[in-house]
Amino acid sequence: MFCYQCEQTAKGEGCTNVGVCGKQPDVAALQDLLIYAVKGLSLYAIEGRKVGVSDPEINKFTCEAVFSTLTNVDFDADRFVSLINEAVRLKDALKGKVSAAGGKVDFGEGPATFTPENSIDVDTAQGCNMSFRRTVLIEAGGFDERYGGTALLEETDAVLSVRKTGFTVRYTPYASLTHLALPTGGCRMPDEIADIYWYGHNSILLFFKHFPRHVFPVWCTVRIGKFLRDSVRMKSLQPFVTGLKSMFDGYRTYRTPKKSGGLPGSR
Repeated sequence: MFCYQCEQTAKGEGCTNVGVCGKQPDVAALQDLLIYAVKGLSLYAIEGRKVGVSDPEINKFTCEAVFSTLTNVDFDADRFVSLINEAVRLKDALKGKVSAAGGKVDFGEGPATFTPENSIDVDTAQGCNMSFRRTVLIEAGGFDERYGGTALLEETDAVLSVRKTGFTVRYTPYASLTHLALPTGGCRMPDEIADIYWYGHNSILLFFKHFPRHVFPVWCTVRIGKFLRDSVRMKSLQPFVTGLKSMFDGYRTYRTPKKSGGLPGSR
């Protein structure tokens, strides 16, 4: 990951593990890939205008695609996969029209010939179905059961730990999973205050396990800002106080030895 879209970036240079805004590396990679695909589409759009070929649908799509990559606009990975595929579809269709009109279409290698693979390498993943080889997960230390609540960021932690061992993580957009939900049970939060608490706790635990200490002020500022917004929205100081406490507790948890569980077949 390397994202330097905004003034929040680590050291003012760029975020390289997880965005301080909350953006995950898989989304950052997909955003970069979307811009790459749009570059290819734009090459044919420029050549098309030279021979009288212009498509309003492509003009509208280009604006929407570029806007979708702006910081904090949309962190939905599935949406970016759809946009990338749409960019390639429009590009291929436009290429045929430009060629028929006598325009240039032989751009060689690069964005003009880009076709997405069935899967791509990613730095981490969040809120998804993941599969690991048992030996790899054991080598990485397994899942860290210190992530409480709904275990938010536990999967991000697991992937970062796996990558530290030298293995590659791949994202496959075409895999499907049926998630059977029940009206009760599971790891549901009893209320929003509990959700705020575990967000702060788990965020701090993740930070101290995986990120350089010099970006801690920025990391904290983003989280404290969220707690302040929650307090304003809920018209109560409780979210802010709970959030601050959760951050201190998260650090204390980091200083506590990791549980021995969390490995496949260890329970």
